[in-house]
Amino acid sequence: MKKINSVQLIAILLCSRVFSLMTYFPYNYSNPLIYMTGMAISTILQGLVVLPAVIFCQREYNDNPCTLVSTRNRTLGIIFTLLYLGWFIYASFYTIGDFGYYMDYYFTGNVPRIMSVACLIPAAIYVGQMKIGIIGKTAVYAGAGFLLLTIIVLGGSMKDLHLFNFHLAEENVNSVLWQSIKAEFQRSESLITFAFLMPQYNRSSEKGTEKRSPAKVIWIYLTAKLVLLELIIFFITVIIGDFSAVTKQPFFSLVSYSHTEIIERYDALFLFVWVIITVVKLAVYIYCCTKCISIIYPKATHFASSAVSAVIPAAAALFMLIPYKWEKLVHAGRSAAAIIALTAVLPVIALLFAGKGGFSAGEKTS
Repeated sequence: MKKINSVQLIAILLCSRVFSLMTYFPYNYSNPLIYMTGMAISTILQGLVVLPAVIFCQREYNDNPCTLVSTRNRTLGIIFTLLYLGWFIYASFYTIGDFGYYMDYYFTGNVPRIMSVACLIPAAIYVGQMKIGIIGKTAVYAGAGFLLLTIIVLGGSMKDLHLFNFHLAEENVNSVLWQSIKAEFQRSESLITFAFLMPQYNRSSEKGTEKRSPAKVIWIYLTAKLVLLELIIFFITVIIGDFSAVTKQPFFSLVSYSHTEIIERYDALFLFVWVIITVVKLAVYIYCCTKCISIIYPKATHFASSAVSAVIPAAAALFMLIPYKWEKLVHAGRSAAAIIALTAVLPVIALLFAGKGGFSAGEKTS
């Protein structure tokens, strides 16, 4: 499969955000209601920021900003591509580092962090070399696994649900609200993935469904993401109470707390789903990196591009993981400026180039 359908694209984007949910919460998670309100406001802002990318995708459906600008101005196209490539390597660095850190912190204290990373990288390279349709299918299965995990965990915790844990007291409402908005926006790197992957989205009518435009896809994703996260944060709060504000990993704490008369803990199920989601997220970044490298250096082989795209961020992450310095980065948010630039600013510039006439990359090769 050379392209992905709407369900697969949404699953890829959700896996990116769910990884952040399963891995960590920001430190400013103190008042659940304010945090949930900030998340809703941030999602609206994300919808506004992604508008230029949506407009670009509606008009130039055979191209992303890199390929389109490259057909008009080779030098500027390479600059665009390097910016996206730098971001995907940067995001891969954080993904690998978070995986190595939390694998050691929660599961494998006696296994060197380098071994956890060494197991992750070959799997991610293998999946990242596949066609985007196969990666999309894997993302659908991973997303389904996460939903199943959530349902099972909540089912085993409902007996301990106490609504009075959902307290509303907060002294610095404005400050906490702003920090919540910013924290959620910094977790929206999936918007960049959306802007870059749109040429791989199959817009032809799908069996049993109507054709979905890029606008419909991103609105469905943002709505599904908001509803899912709001529900999870609500249940985390009312089940484990104030402990959710001090633990490094609220969702994992809920998984560890949940139990039934037959199953005492769900750590193994969490680990299984989390590893698959990590592989999917990293594989998507590797796939995007190989696309960038093919624009800059068309002669590069697919395997070499995939290997370089994985090894460079892995080496950088190990530089912080091995001496146990990842604590300095574990709660750091992504750059909001980079998300805005790659999701909104560069697509606008690319649209200006599109207005100059000529053919898109897809049209030139058709």
